[in-house]
Amino acid sequence: MSDPGDRAARLRHPVAGGALAALGLAELFVVYRHLTHATEPFWGIVLGIVPPALLSVGFVVVGGWLAVSDLERADALRVVGWSLAGAAVGAGAAVMFVLYQGTHGVALADASYALGSAASGGGAVGLLVAGYDRRARRERADLEETSRMLETVRQVTQEASRAGSRADLERRVCERIAAGEPYVFAWIGEVADGEVVPREATDAAASYLEEVTIPIAEGDPEGPTARAAVSGEVQVVRDVRTDPDYARWREAVLAFGVRSSMAVPLEYDGERYGVLNVYADRAGAFEGRERAVLAELGETIARAVATIQYRERLEGQNEQLEALNQLLRHDIRNDMTVIMAHGERLRDGDADAGSLDLLLEKVDHVVELTDTARDLTEAMRAGGTERTAVPLEDVLESAIAEFRSSYPAAAVTVEDLPTVAVRANDLLEAVFENLLNNAAQHHDRDDPAIEVGVEAGEESVVVAVADDGPGIPDAMKEQVFEHGERGPGSSGTGLGLYLVRTLVERFDGEVTVADNEPRGTVFRVTLERA
Repeated sequence: MSDPGDRAARLRHPVAGGALAALGLAELFVVYRHLTHATEPFWGIVLGIVPPALLSVGFVVVGGWLAVSDLERADALRVVGWSLAGAAVGAGAAVMFVLYQGTHGVALADASYALGSAASGGGAVGLLVAGYDRRARRERADLEETSRMLETVRQVTQEASRAGSRADLERRVCERIAAGEPYVFAWIGEVADGEVVPREATDAAASYLEEVTIPIAEGDPEGPTARAAVSGEVQVVRDVRTDPDYARWREAVLAFGVRSSMAVPLEYDGERYGVLNVYADRAGAFEGRERAVLAELGETIARAVATIQYRERLEGQNEQLEALNQLLRHDIRNDMTVIMAHGERLRDGDADAGSLDLLLEKVDHVVELTDTARDLTEAMRAGGTERTAVPLEDVLESAIAEFRSSYPAAAVTVEDLPTVAVRANDLLEAVFENLLNNAAQHHDRDDPAIEVGVEAGEESVVVAVADDGPGIPDAMKEQVFEHGERGPGSSGTGLGLYLVRTLVERFDGEVTVADNEPRGTVFRVTLERA
């Protein structure tokens, strides 16, 4: 049995519905009174009693429907207004007709009944006009809504074309959608760690997202956002107050005045880039043309993201090609010029011990340069997109062994290495080889001391390479990862740390630099745990 409070909550327009029902009941009373006080022939009942009675019943039914309908209050009042206006016009016309008949000495059988019947007919016409008026207003409102929506989409598309990065694009899209009059707020999320997490959101959306989580259950994603992210299909909630899928988030979202929502997967050319979530303050907002346009907007955003990523890859490759060109045309060429000069001196018998030492040093440097060129070339070829589970312990042990053979005077201390795998590829060893080489090449002593440590968390692994060298000034800490940056007196290529940053970013990781205590530098490489 339903709760009385629930029944009361369903009576959204009791006054408007009651007014129409009262009009119908009043006319039914007039019909009943006429039947009990007058004798009507068969055709009189058919023509004069049945139609008013049916109209009266119709008013009662319409009044009941109006009381519980989802019409806006203004629309409900307009229905009553048109009905009462029609009834007044009908009754007024009947009065004029009765008076006219009276001037000719003709009396109607029941003037009051004629007035009531005319009022019912006029009210029925008023209802028809109200229906037409509501449809016309609704179409006009839909056109205005569509116009505003298309303007919003046009502005979003413009913002997408001007965005300099994916984060910038997604932020501009969310802000522009929220600024559009039809919508409350918007946010873009992606699947991570078993739930949909936000990438960019407007301020209102960020406040809402602080209160909720959107899990992706195994094989059965819950809610429209999770289903859109998993299935790649648009998900629409017409009314968050009644949709059972919104039970988890209903209270939180209603606090922001949201009545309906739409989750649009961002998919282009078979790749998914997340899901766009848009919220409106009216029920049934995302239907028909609006749904189609926003779905197409999702593809437009995904295409823009793909374009930005492609552009960033090209820029990265151009930077790497420039570094490779510098290495091959400048560094190796300079070293080979020195090697040729001292080789000629050696051939002519003019070389001394210093010349031989310098020649051997340049040969070692060329070998190092060619190794760096190989790693850069491999990084460009592989693109860093294919990652597998790489045993970190094996990689570190191999890199440390190679370093010790190249720098026997250096002391490398290694903490107990945990048995853990990270998401990377075969180029991971080059990351640690370059960090170790960098520590020795920039050291101001003959016997550098280097410590290697690993911290394994549930989701990530941090590898720290610390030295006791002269350190790096704060103003230089970001620049050391640029290609060609080389410290004073360094024997390195100027590309080692650039290669480190390039590879770590390809692994979706991060590399940072900080001061060591009491002196020196610490490089920390954060990688995703496999």
